Order: sequence, then structure tokens, then C-alpha cells
Amino acid sequence: MAQNLKEKFGAQFEHYIDDLRIINSPVPCVISKDNIYCLWSSPISLRCLKSHLSSRQLKIITEGLIMSRLRYCLPVWGTEFIRFSESDPISSTIHDLQVVQNDTLRIIIGCKRREHVRISDMLEKTKMLSINQLIAYSMILEVWKSRIFKVPHLATLHDNDRDDNRTLRSDTANNIRSSVVEPFAVCSEKLWNMSSHRFKATNLIKVAKIEARKMVQRLPV
Repeated sequence: MAQNLKEKFGAQFEHYIDDLRIINSPVPCVISKDNIYCLWSSPISLRCLKSHLSSRQLKIITEGLIMSRLRYCLPVWGTEFIRFSESDPISSTIHDLQVVQNDTLRIIIGCKRREHVRISDMLEKTKMLSINQLIAYSMILEVWKSRIFKVPHLATLHDNDRDDNRTLRSDTANNIRSSVVEPFAVCSEKLWNMSSHRFKATNLIKVAKIEARKMVQRLPV
């Protein structure tokens, strides 16, 4: 696809793609004001290509050059910002990144801000997750991998054991509890216990991803 467009539009296409290439930088830089500004400018360059590309092609470029940066290390720095209900406060950082995604979604589906299309509807149409949902999705999969593959340290953040011999409903539901008071451990405990029995029981990554996606789509945008 890129080669065909380069032949058709030449240097103009390369200029737009160069604008869309956001610098791969460490986590502190990714969430800095300068980098958020760079992310804001990305949809502008994407819009220049809109008349030459289909929605599917725009989504492929978006996933590779914009969403990949938005997803960068989300479970590491985004844990403390996750929202479980509409009443939870919204972090200014997450809000700014969500605005970037919203503008990108509008370009992909071909609508404008003044049309007031709901973000949840655009996410559903493009089959994408919001920033808040992406944080939760990344976290719950990391916990699943740590339990399946016995990942050092991560696997020790949660346990199923208690100090007595009772059998409670939480045991049969395969629920966990955090063994340390730490944002990732506490939030991922809540996410795990919200997830389906199929997610907790499977050892197949494909099934885990499907079930994790279903669960996080219940969270606020």
C-alpha cells in the first residue's frame, strides 16, 4: 500500500508519513507536554491522506504510527489513572491522549466534531478501545501471562491463599487478592475479579484476549 502511494504522490506522501512518525522515546517523554503536542499534530497529517485512502487503510496507518505510541508502556505509567466507573476522576494526561484518539477516530470514520458523534459509537465502529480501556486491557493480560507462565515478581503480586481452611465463593470463582499495597497489584486484582470464568481458566492467549476485551469494554471511555 505504502509503495503504491509513494509512486502516486511522491515526496508529498513521504512528507505526510514523516509527520506521522512520532519519536520512540522513554516513558517520561511519551507523556510530556511536548510529546502530547506531537501526538496532537499527527491526526492533522493523517487528515491530509484521508482523500487518498480507505477507512481500512487509514486504520492500519493509525494503528502503526499513532495508537502504537498511545499504547506504549500503558500498564507501567497508566495504572494509577484507570477509571472503573463514570464517577471516577479523569486524569488530565489521559484526557489529552483521549482527545488525540478521538480526532483520529473522526478521521477514520469520516465525521466532524460539530456532528457530536459519541466516542463510544466511534470506538465500536472502528473496533478500537479507549485509552482507559487499553490500560485495563494491557494490565489484565499481563496478570494472565504472569499466572500462566509463572513470571518472576509479577506472579507474586497476587495470591489465592488465606489463613484458614474455609471455602468461600471467591475461591470457586478463582478470584485473587493483592499481596502488596501497590497501584498495579490493587487495580489488576479488581480487573481480574471482574473478568469471566473463561478468561481465568483458559491457557490460550487467543481466548484470553477475546475475554479481556469483552471485560474492559464495560469500563468507562
